[in-house]
Amino acid sequence: MKNKKRNKRKLTKEIGSLRKQILGLEKLKVNLQYCEEELKKYPDDFEEQLENRTAAEKIINKQLRHEILQRKLLDEALQVTATRYRRLFETTKEGILIVDGETGQIIDVNPFLVEMLGYSHEAFLEKKFWDIGVFKDVEASKTVLADLKTKKHVRYEDLPLVTKNGQILEVEFISNIYQVNSKKLIQCNIRDISERKRLEGLKEGIVRTVAHELRNPLGIVKEGMSVVLEGLVGDLNKKQKEILTLVNNTIDRLVRVTNGLLDISKLEAGKIELKKESFEIADLINEVIFLFKLKAGKKGLEIEVRLPEKEVKIYADRDKLLQVFTNLIGNAIKFTEKGSIEVLVAEKEKDIEVSVTDTGRGINKEDLKNLFTTFGQFGVVLKGLERGSGLGLCISKDIIELHKGEIRAESEIGKGSKFIFTLPRALRQDTRVA
Repeated sequence: MKNKKRNKRKLTKEIGSLRKQILGLEKLKVNLQYCEEELKKYPDDFEEQLENRTAAEKIINKQLRHEILQRKLLDEALQVTATRYRRLFETTKEGILIVDGETGQIIDVNPFLVEMLGYSHEAFLEKKFWDIGVFKDVEASKTVLADLKTKKHVRYEDLPLVTKNGQILEVEFISNIYQVNSKKLIQCNIRDISERKRLEGLKEGIVRTVAHELRNPLGIVKEGMSVVLEGLVGDLNKKQKEILTLVNNTIDRLVRVTNGLLDISKLEAGKIELKKESFEIADLINEVIFLFKLKAGKKGLEIEVRLPEKEVKIYADRDKLLQVFTNLIGNAIKFTEKGSIEVLVAEKEKDIEVSVTDTGRGINKEDLKNLFTTFGQFGVVLKGLERGSGLGLCISKDIIELHKGEIRAESEIGKGSKFIFTLPRALRQDTRVA
């Protein structure tokens, strides 16, 4: 009896276990059906797509590693650049000021400016842009700050900079604005030009003194030479007349150089005042051509003048422009042995352009840069040109620039030279004296 009960319990237990297994199999069957349904949703090339995606991820990972490396190298390069800039900032021999572009607050200052002005580094950082003595007028400083925001570059020269102990320095002030992490910063470079201005004044004084000291004796010698050449103190033989004529021509050249030195001294000192008037530019050109007609004829040179059909009137300093035309046309005749010289006037959209072209020997490219510099030709024989002082072209450049124009030269060895200058059309209507 006991065995029967035991067997019954055992069978009951096994039946329960079988029922659980059957239930599990039914769930497994349901899951299997679900998986089969889900699998039907994927395309036949799913495995291929999976492989492609895996390959693409590998490529992307490789690119990411490359970009991370490049970023690291860039960061290192930026660090090197920042270090170099800081070294330059700390050691350069001119003052540097870093200013907040919006508020004018000083953010940083280099040691040279600290020494130049006598304030401590900490004292600078407590100041505004207009507190350091360059722009003590707050309103003027704010105007400069506004200019910087629009122009992004401002340059001033001959600014009076007041040091902590009251000393006044003449400085050149150059500033640029740039963006750093969405913040506008201004870098101001401040250069002490007091010594340069002193030397320039000394040079101008020497030039003026030498020119004045030469002009009077040269005038007396020239007058005496003219008396002798005209035979007023006795007859001259042919040889004597040749020698005295050569001496007289040399004196003329020295007088021109002396007058040129005085003109340059006045131009550089800003002491030339333009006496403007309205006149027909063709009349001025014809006047100069008349002066050189005999000299050009002796060399067999033809001078051609080409003008616009309508008359071109200009409001300018007639005597100063006469000096420019005399120099350019005189040089063209001087350095041309055969051929012709052309004077052309053309009206452009914004300018009146004048050119003087010759068929002379031409000028080397490396020598062109010296043509308009003071004393650029002194003691130098330019290739393809006679020796000259170079003062005439330098003076011409200053005169044209005083009229707000530009002058330049084009030339090629063996093909002649062309000198072009422009004057703004606005000068034609201008009624103010500069």
